Amino acid sequence: MGKPRRHHFLPQFYLRNFSNNIDQLWEFDRLLNKYTQKTSKGTAWLPHYYRYKDKEGKLHTDIEDFFGDIETKTKPIIDKIIKKKPITEGEKLMLSYFISFQRVRVPDFEKAANELVEKFVKKMQKFKFDSVERTEQILKKIKEQDSEKKVSAEEMYKFVQDEEYNVEVPREHSIRQML
Repeated sequence: MGKPRRHHFLPQFYLRNFSNNIDQLWEFDRLLNKYTQKTSKGTAWLPHYYRYKDKEGKLHTDIEDFFGDIETKTKPIIDKIIKKKPITEGEKLMLSYFISFQRVRVPDFEKAANELVEKFVKKMQKFKFDSVERTEQILKKIKEQDSEKKVSAEEMYKFVQDEEYNVEVPREHSIRQML
């Protein structure tokens, strides 16, 4: 059997605790502004969300396996809590791992982390290109390496200072941030 395509950022076992007796729950779509009824398998997932490429270009899904292991160990603990049974110190520790990873393994965390990276990069570029004169020095070094670059110091300075660009954060960086 191949690796699962659906990578749940909210575990199915956890979602079942909020569903009815036939495993259905309501999901609100913020973009469409509407509710739909789904099963725990059909909600809170993205295709290959935890898949990443290494430096050689090989695809990995070990993070999905890592989260699956935490979920497998946590489910009986949550079941005990629901039944109002006491849990051990070790179970409390495992539950704390589960809760912590629930905060960082979701798309909203990735979005917030990527926005932070973009703000940081833009601030650093503004610091680096802090004047037309400094920009001229940097461009001179670049032109020595690549004579095809044809941008003026004034254009580059304005481009950086006006933040006329986006910073694209590689998926691999986002996954590292989760962990």
